[in-house]
Amino acid sequence: MNKETNAARVAFILNYFPVLSETFIFSELDGLYSRNIDLEIFSLFRKSDNSPVQDAGELGNRTTYLSDYTKPLNVLSSHLVFMFSRPVQYFKTLAFAVRNGNPGYVLGAVFKYLVLHKGDRKKIPYNVRQDLFIHFILAVPFARIMKKKQFNLIHGHFADAATSFAMLISKLCNIPFSFTTHATDLFVRPVLLSLKVKNAKFVLTCTEYNKNYIVENIKDIPKDKVILNYHGVAVEKFVQDAKQKNTIPVIFTVGRLVEKKGFDVLLRACKILKEQGIKARCKIAGQGPLWDDLHEQCLELGLEVEFLGAVSHQEMKALYQNADIFALPCRIAKNGDRDGIPNVIAEAMSMELPVVSTYVSGIPEVIESGKSGFLVDPNDPVALAQAFKYLIENPEIRNDIGLQARNNITSVFNKSEKIDELVEIFRKQLGE
Repeated sequence: MNKETNAARVAFILNYFPVLSETFIFSELDGLYSRNIDLEIFSLFRKSDNSPVQDAGELGNRTTYLSDYTKPLNVLSSHLVFMFSRPVQYFKTLAFAVRNGNPGYVLGAVFKYLVLHKGDRKKIPYNVRQDLFIHFILAVPFARIMKKKQFNLIHGHFADAATSFAMLISKLCNIPFSFTTHATDLFVRPVLLSLKVKNAKFVLTCTEYNKNYIVENIKDIPKDKVILNYHGVAVEKFVQDAKQKNTIPVIFTVGRLVEKKGFDVLLRACKILKEQGIKARCKIAGQGPLWDDLHEQCLELGLEVEFLGAVSHQEMKALYQNADIFALPCRIAKNGDRDGIPNVIAEAMSMELPVVSTYVSGIPEVIESGKSGFLVDPNDPVALAQAFKYLIENPEIRNDIGLQARNNITSVFNKSEKIDELVEIFRKQLGE
């Protein structure tokens, strides 16, 4: 792809790239690049397991991996370059990392990792892997590359290690940084979040709920520093064009099989429907740690549920196509984890499916209960079953709600428009 010369030159730092489950990040980066934002990607890790990854195409050619620059000699030489060419920035950043990290504990943990665990990164405690001092040691080789390439902005995707690197490199190179925060990095394991927000040029997030949470919990920051940009959905792709007529209505859901998705509540709602003599089939797509528990729950409840396992993004349209209702009874997990606006809700709405979900996090921003879907309280299988029953017994209303859902998505959550909006955010912040 031929690119015009452009002043907007951005380095994106990600924990992993590319990742199949993070299609929203890939589409954002691809959209920015196709709209003439000159970007390069710096990934802290490669996928080391056998899980499938996104085909990165041209973006793959613009990706640099930290693992290619962490040989001891390269790390040492990079530190020496900065130490002598930019001593003030180097030692100020080192002091900043020491002040906000735990060098003694980190060095002991790393020694144990190298000697006792033979380099198995998973054996390092999470707080060590997220320590600012160890990030400083590893960030300097990336800073050396970025200094040469003259970026206007460094942007971290997720507020954990990726943004720690962005903040440190920003201080080393005198380049402003920004970051995007999503859900787990904000609610479950926030890492120096207040420090990062206060030092960043701006912060992006994907729901109004997240924006309000940051502004209310981090004091003395201007509200306009946190900017809302919905992910959006490819409405031109998720179009209902050959809906299958099911003799028995199909309730479909998809997601990682974890506590915050509330799939156990969905099964209890299906049990209530069965007891009331209401026929419905339930299909669950996805994998995760609760796979065995959910199967066992089905046996206990006497339910026949179709577990589809992991499905590719390409298979999703057909699954939406053959469903009558989409359900996702989200909840806030015991550890605080929660969804923002799950992409699958927006996709299902784009496919004219009535969605039944909950009043959790940013979900009410996309569903107006009673008009473009139904919302119930989390952990309430009775209310969930009532919503299913109403939609099953009123197919015309079901269709009307599906049409309204599609209208809402195309007007507010159109991915192409959201990426155009994102481009304008970056251009404005870069002063173009």
